[in-house]
Amino acid sequence: MFKVDSMRGFRLLLSLAAIGIAIPAVAEPISPEKPIDLLAESFEQFLNEKASLSQDFDEVWKKDGEGNLHVTGLGLGYSRTEKEYQNYHLVFEYQWAERTYAGRSDRARDGGVLFHIQGPDQSYGKVWPTCYQVSMIEGGTGGIVVLSTEDTPLSFVSTATNQDPPLWAPDGKEMTFPPEGKKSAHVGWQHRSENWKDVKAFRGELDIENPVGEWNRLEVICDGSTIEIRLNGKITSKATNVVSPHGKIGLQSELAEYKIRRLELFPIGDFDEEWSPESRSSDMGYSITGESILPRRLPLSPEESLAKWELDLPEDYEIRLVAAEPLVCDPVDVVWDENGRMFVAEMRDYPLPNEGEPYLSRIRLLTDSDGDGVMDKSVVWADEMDHVQGLLPLNGGLLATTRTAILFLKDTDGDDKADEIKPLFHSNEPRHNQLQVSSPRYGINNDIYLSNGLDGKEIYPEGDPDKVLEFPRLNLRYDPRGGDLKLSTGTGQYGGTLDAFGRHFFCSNRNPIMFAVMPHEAVKRTPLAAISVGHEDIQPPGAPVRPIALSHTTSAAHAGTHTAACGIGVYTGDWLPDLTGDVFVCDPTAQLVTRNTLIPKGATFSAERVGEDREFLASGDEWCRPVQVRNGPDGALYIVDMYRRFIDHARFFPEEFSKSHYMRAGFDQGRIWKIAPKGESRTTAPLPDKPEELVAALSNPNGWTRTNAQRIIVEKQLKEVVPLLRETLADPETEPAMAHCLGTLEGLGELSAEDLCLAFETPWTFSTTEPALEFASEMELTQQLEKHILSFGNAESSRMRFLALSLFPDLPWNVETLAKGIARSPEDTWFRKAVMSSIPDSAPSILTSLLKNETFLSKNKEGSGETLEDFARLTANLGNIEALQQTLALLKGDPKWWHFEVVSGLSTGLRASPLKQKSVAALISAAPPELGDGVNTLQKLLSSASEIALDRSRPEADRITALSLVAQQPWEEKTEIVEKLLQPSEAPAIQAAAVQMLSRDNRETVAQFFFDRWDSLAPTPLREALALITGNTKSGLALMKRMQAGEINPAIMPPMTRWSYGRSSNEEIKSLALELFGQASANRAKVIKEFGAALDSHIGDPAKGELVFQTATCFTCHKVGEIGMDVGPSLNDVKIKPAEALLTDILDPNRAVEERWVSMTIETKEGRVLTGLVASEDSASVNLRLPGGLTESIPRTEIAKVSSTGMSLMPEGLEAAMSKEDMANLIAFLKKR
Repeated sequence: MFKVDSMRGFRLLLSLAAIGIAIPAVAEPISPEKPIDLLAESFEQFLNEKASLSQDFDEVWKKDGEGNLHVTGLGLGYSRTEKEYQNYHLVFEYQWAERTYAGRSDRARDGGVLFHIQGPDQSYGKVWPTCYQVSMIEGGTGGIVVLSTEDTPLSFVSTATNQDPPLWAPDGKEMTFPPEGKKSAHVGWQHRSENWKDVKAFRGELDIENPVGEWNRLEVICDGSTIEIRLNGKITSKATNVVSPHGKIGLQSELAEYKIRRLELFPIGDFDEEWSPESRSSDMGYSITGESILPRRLPLSPEESLAKWELDLPEDYEIRLVAAEPLVCDPVDVVWDENGRMFVAEMRDYPLPNEGEPYLSRIRLLTDSDGDGVMDKSVVWADEMDHVQGLLPLNGGLLATTRTAILFLKDTDGDDKADEIKPLFHSNEPRHNQLQVSSPRYGINNDIYLSNGLDGKEIYPEGDPDKVLEFPRLNLRYDPRGGDLKLSTGTGQYGGTLDAFGRHFFCSNRNPIMFAVMPHEAVKRTPLAAISVGHEDIQPPGAPVRPIALSHTTSAAHAGTHTAACGIGVYTGDWLPDLTGDVFVCDPTAQLVTRNTLIPKGATFSAERVGEDREFLASGDEWCRPVQVRNGPDGALYIVDMYRRFIDHARFFPEEFSKSHYMRAGFDQGRIWKIAPKGESRTTAPLPDKPEELVAALSNPNGWTRTNAQRIIVEKQLKEVVPLLRETLADPETEPAMAHCLGTLEGLGELSAEDLCLAFETPWTFSTTEPALEFASEMELTQQLEKHILSFGNAESSRMRFLALSLFPDLPWNVETLAKGIARSPEDTWFRKAVMSSIPDSAPSILTSLLKNETFLSKNKEGSGETLEDFARLTANLGNIEALQQTLALLKGDPKWWHFEVVSGLSTGLRASPLKQKSVAALISAAPPELGDGVNTLQKLLSSASEIALDRSRPEADRITALSLVAQQPWEEKTEIVEKLLQPSEAPAIQAAAVQMLSRDNRETVAQFFFDRWDSLAPTPLREALALITGNTKSGLALMKRMQAGEINPAIMPPMTRWSYGRSSNEEIKSLALELFGQASANRAKVIKEFGAALDSHIGDPAKGELVFQTATCFTCHKVGEIGMDVGPSLNDVKIKPAEALLTDILDPNRAVEERWVSMTIETKEGRVLTGLVASEDSASVNLRLPGGLTESIPRTEIAKVSSTGMSLMPEGLEAAMSKEDMANLIAFLKKR
């Protein structure tokens, strides 16, 4: 135990001496005869009151949770033993920690071991004792320092170099220290760098000290009048002729944090332990080659890292270093205010904060004082922030997104420190700290767009916790003028950007580029339209990337593809014209930035990669972690490089690996780069002050300048510039200039219908019209602009037609014109969605038009079939019998493929219609008189459907489509069809469709049907029947009772069902499940070890493993090749994982779960229990992605209970569904793929 006496006790000793009370004589120095643990001895402490940040000694020296002595760095001073020692071998093991304070904030970490302490305390400079010291400072540890006074002169002799400071050299000149006339001296360690600087994390080429987070050993051997210093087993300095070679031993605290695990004295000659680096796990859980690919242990210098970039740039562009450590560390975002000042968000808490300690994240203000384009000054503008991640200049300060709050910060007194820090909103605790609201971007509409973060669920304004806005799987829009927050289309993770016209793009780990296609209000306007999301991937999820070399990531299974897409940005600057409008996406796990160009595609875009052989930027430095791209005020493209050894969250590594490695390695580093033309330079100038010059800036070719000029005019409400804005609007230089003029007028409350008419009548492309349409919608100027808006229904631009229709549902749209547009491009799903959202009542007319259009019906079934089914569904939803009659009248004659598509749509739509007849069968059996001959048409089609379903000569797709109509027939008739299709001679897809068509019937009746045929069911229908039966509590209970009676083998129960039944709120189900299936072992490590032994002793058979993949129900959620379903993560690329890692993933699926894979359980009022992944949700329904690949929309009116499992959809306990041999075979199958 480290015993510490208080300063008060020390002062008492002095007071006693002052009044003449005798103090016992100091004992003779102790020469150790056996090891002495100094951490168990009593120490007295001495702090400099002015320089220390705390006078509480227990805050300066304390034990941590692992039993180490934690020198917190809050003090400037030392602690020392009460006893004196001589002739010893001191062993001191320490580890640099993260924090430095006050004047040492950006300087090298500093500490020290004091020995041979003599005379009164704090006798040297009123801070330190007279003593010798082992220098302990980053880049300089291992030298000898002497602090001497006139009353207690100390000195030593050493061989050293003739330089300042001298370095110990075995063959150097013998000199006495301190030299004559001096009171102190420092002989540096033998190989201290001649370029040493007092900066944090300095490291010379020959340094032997381990970096932050790793243990070191210092040895001080004091034998008579000699001293020998060793660092990590290497001699670093020596001294002889030591004056007064005895005294107390002390530890230094110099505003830098470090930890001590060992401080022992040994008799001379008794310590013979060899130093060896601590044992560290190399099992990262994932591998590319079968061997662990640990990133290089130490960082490169900024200059070395610069040389590692490989560029796919136009020849006259280059990459430059703008800022690096110590001026910036762990940067994740960079912005500039209207004065051109650079602010950097440093998320130093990532991946996990130090429990019980202040937060580490901060905002720094960087300055380029000499105008050379490289930052040379840095101050901490805001400190101790909770995972700051996104910044935006606002109202003379900054808006900042943090883990659970959106803040406004401002420096009100000009001292370069934020003194006003005000929460604007509070949000929920994310499952992982980085999954927070982020990426604030200022839009042309003067709203600030924010990405969800992936785990955003609830948010409320400061001071009003009852005003909660729920936003799961949705982004946000914040109006800084009125303070309102509202929902916005899409689900961005870390990264969001706006193009020159305010279109919103965002990304998530595996989704490099997503686009907010449809406004959120249009998505949710018409529940019957069944539009679940308004965004889409415009580049395929997991798109390929081309790193220079494969390096470690916990998503190594997806190596060679996007695994950490983030920091997306559209370049809107003017200094790099070849890049204008392109989209850039960072991927820090691959150390690269991709470049993509946007290609119009109907109402949306596709993003195509630029470059055939390599990426826009790729680094050969595996610590390089580009996480953000930004447009700068100089027109350059900036890249924020967090620079970390490990970028994946610590929770996604095996626990032993995380414990044995410093997971924040790179904490002291960080770089900001920029792309600029070679040989050219630009300075960052502030925006002009004069209102008329701000208006002129709206026409600047640099998007940063335009956006911030608009923001300043709106924030200051400079209404005197309205005439100038209208002059610019009448004769704009560019499309972006017109868009910003419109936005500025809107922000001033002066935008008029006449202003928007100018935009609508512009001869340019649709880009400017897009924000104009949005303004017209939000300002409710529909009536004044009706003629213009309706004209866009015939526009050449697909997006113009789509957006006009989406935003203005109340205009008298020409339905026939819309129908022709749909028929012309049935593959344009977004235009179809716009029609269904805005004018759902037009569905019958459009359906009729399409069924009369022979050209449309001759098109590919893939696009046209979905179109017909959608409009038929919506027609039935409306419940208009006359419309149904007109539709059925067009389905006469020999059945064609489109007949079945239409009836399938009608069948789906009737379920949610106001009619009493909720199915086609009900419509036939209780036909309204108004339906007329339509009943016969339906009956004929159903009969034809039965024939087609049974006709093996017909294409499989036609038979499956026909089965959707067979499902509408009475129970006896359709089960007769099912009976025939369950024969082993039928294809598995037909068998599965036959079982699934009973999903809408009474589950207990369905269960009995299959129980009667149980022993004859082939694997596919057995699996599908199990899914139907276990999806309802009553039929599931009936199944388990048969298992209990021995009629059905319990082993066939799917693992996910076992898991959910074992946690059921129905006590009978829960009890029976535990009786039948037991409880999965809570000791996952033990299970993994047992199965791991089997892997070592059994060579797996891939062919048998494929069967296990299907029978163990893996394939109901995962896809390998063409086998299985895309519900959970694809397994196509897991073959590069080592078998041990795959085993861990299978048997311990909840070790690390991304939020998107956390399952949800829904119990309906009719007794159904559904467990799956939430694909989307709104106020009307929840869309659940279920095992088996189906997506089911559950109306909220039918939901009895919704609960998050908090776990992966993949359950624990899969070992119960397969033997150890099966597991070996399964893994062999996965690795063969």
